[in-house]
Amino acid sequence: MQFLNRTLLGNAVKAAKLRGPFEELGMEQLVKWVDDEVALKFALSAEPISMTVSPDLAVDLATEFAPYGLTRMCFSKHHIMFREDDETIILLNMRRMTATRYRSPNFKDLAVMDILPDRDAFLFVNIETKNNVWRARLSDSDCGFTALFEVNQHFYYQKGAGFEGLFMSSNKDNCYYAVISEGCNFRVIKQSIDLVSSTVSTYETAGVPQQSLRLSYNPDKFVIGTENSTVVLESNLTPPRGCSRVGCSMGLNAIAIDTEKNHIYAHGDGIVNVLNTGLRAVKQYLNAQSAAHMIFPSASTVCPDKDLVVIRMEDRNLFYNMRTNQFSQKFVSSRFFYTETPARFYYWEFADDRLSMKIKDITDELSTLLEWEVFLPAGADENAGLDFVRKLEDPDYFSIVKRAPQSQKPQEEQTLTASHTD
Repeated sequence: MQFLNRTLLGNAVKAAKLRGPFEELGMEQLVKWVDDEVALKFALSAEPISMTVSPDLAVDLATEFAPYGLTRMCFSKHHIMFREDDETIILLNMRRMTATRYRSPNFKDLAVMDILPDRDAFLFVNIETKNNVWRARLSDSDCGFTALFEVNQHFYYQKGAGFEGLFMSSNKDNCYYAVISEGCNFRVIKQSIDLVSSTVSTYETAGVPQQSLRLSYNPDKFVIGTENSTVVLESNLTPPRGCSRVGCSMGLNAIAIDTEKNHIYAHGDGIVNVLNTGLRAVKQYLNAQSAAHMIFPSASTVCPDKDLVVIRMEDRNLFYNMRTNQFSQKFVSSRFFYTETPARFYYWEFADDRLSMKIKDITDELSTLLEWEVFLPAGADENAGLDFVRKLEDPDYFSIVKRAPQSQKPQEEQTLTASHTD
């Protein structure tokens, strides 16, 4: 039935057009049946968690506390999401300073693909089927799943193709962008999801995407990097005018994305460049020599106010200051979290009953909470580069951590590896 299917697909405009005639014809029972079916399919409960901002909270980044049993799933400029169990997630909204526990059997095996932070909209994909896509609105005042569709029913691709990215449209709930690699080429398509889905626009070129990242929201912009090329695409999937030819002819090597300013933090030749949508440098960190020896498997996060990059090493965190080329001491990650670029950094404590938490913004205290050291001096030789890798990867080097016997390690999703380059 079109009314039910369009509602499940998240095509609210066309579903509403069908609802009106049914109600006018006295078919309220049919409308109620559709509403009940959708409510059952999109079942979701919400439980508030008390969040208290505690400026006087004692910060301990050295002790390996027993883990909270939470796995960080994602973060945005407003949110931090944790998985508590197969059917439960906890979402912190740092703009409103609220926390909510959401429960649904639909959360099992879901991973976050995209977020529209200002709309509290989340796009999930089932990592087991790699085909079922869920969309949800998760706000402390309004929550629920809003769409469900199958990739192979609404996107067209060659056998063996890979989906390198799937993103929501900021202004149309049933439109999505997909980055699809097919052999030695890739396509970016903007797809309108409906009973019969259609392609709104397409961009196609040679290369295999190594990074496919959202560059901005409303308007939507994306940046895709291959081994030897980079392209920025606007919402109609065309590159902006005046892009740097040099920037377009090089791989991206992005460290982080600032979606508020449409800035890309990227590796340069022994420096870090801050690029605009034209792939032209608007700022350079000329002292960031150590960055050339680090590989970020996925985009990290940057605090522009403090010139800091967050680095994840196993069960430790540390910071890298791009301006001074200094690293912080390594510290325990279990009670530390942060938002997306432009990042703020927080310390938190979760009550034993899991119904309340205390948090403290420690961004302005990091220079005194931790000691700082240059791991790789400017102009260092090859042996110093090898020593740098050791210093970075050794969890006990320049660390404030007090090791606890047989301590459990909290689960996290992002790691960083170091590489030596001549």
